[in-house]
Amino acid sequence: MLPFKLYDNWNEIKLYEGVVCDAYVLGLPGAMVYKDSDHYSFVYHQVRDFGTFQIQFLDYRFTHTTRLHYYPEEDWFVFFYCKSGELQYSLFSTERHLLKEGFCNLAFIPAGTKYSLYLSRDKYVGQIAIFFSKSLFLEIFGNYTEAWAFLHLTKNGDEAFLNSNRGIRLSLYATDLIVSLIENYTATANNYYQSLQTLRKLFEAIFRIKGIKTKYNYSFEEIEEIHSLPSIIDSMVEDKIAHKELYNQIYVYHGKIKEAFELLYHQLPEEMFEKKRLEAALKLMQKGVKFPSAASRTGFSDSDEFQRTFRKVFKQPLLLNDRD
Repeated sequence: MLPFKLYDNWNEIKLYEGVVCDAYVLGLPGAMVYKDSDHYSFVYHQVRDFGTFQIQFLDYRFTHTTRLHYYPEEDWFVFFYCKSGELQYSLFSTERHLLKEGFCNLAFIPAGTKYSLYLSRDKYVGQIAIFFSKSLFLEIFGNYTEAWAFLHLTKNGDEAFLNSNRGIRLSLYATDLIVSLIENYTATANNYYQSLQTLRKLFEAIFRIKGIKTKYNYSFEEIEEIHSLPSIIDSMVEDKIAHKELYNQIYVYHGKIKEAFELLYHQLPEEMFEKKRLEAALKLMQKGVKFPSAASRTGFSDSDEFQRTFRKVFKQPLLLNDRD
């Protein structure tokens, strides 16, 4: 939980002309914001080793929702604001020097958005950071399974790594994934939600294949295919196919996808298939279905095959009371 409350828009902050408000609502402890007519002024002050200093951004006009963020390790501020339906940003040093202004390649982000994009002040054009947030734009520390992370990519595309509070670092093959992310994450009024889905799947893939060396590179399409396999296996639980035929059914017989599946789920596809079948049969038996019928309905050729699979997966025989 963040120690301050974030608001989705200025109306919720309820600032009035001539009123100074505690900027905890902006995600910046120790700051104040001042509303005067149609513009806002930001005042930041913080006690450091050498005393107190104050930085003011006066007469800075925003046409819509604005968010201020301060990055103490870099000593700079970033403003996100919306103008003419497009997300824009401005970067300031703590000495109040304007470092950079520009447009983010996003349409207006509606309230409730869970993903945002941030452009750094570095010269690396391709360097981005993805934040996970329940607020309108982003939080300094996003919340994705209680983790925050920065994804970095150099402009030459020869380095990719992840910094996070979990100490995770990606191997270089993740470059292909991040390049796919940049190419696919272009939010417009027409493809906004589709882009979000793309970003979610890709980041899940990156976050789960964390720092594990592999001899393969994976395209976005392949990662998307790998993530779809568990649901495909779920749909096949009651099909009358043998385990050895599974690869022909789900098209992962080649080593590349098979390896990625094992990296993601810590088991092979046939192992997941066997376990899901057993679990489905056990649920049927709990509902009163007799053992032979439950085994048959979940794709096992007979009761003996069910029992052999049960011993292999759960490392113990099927108990008598489990059968009844």
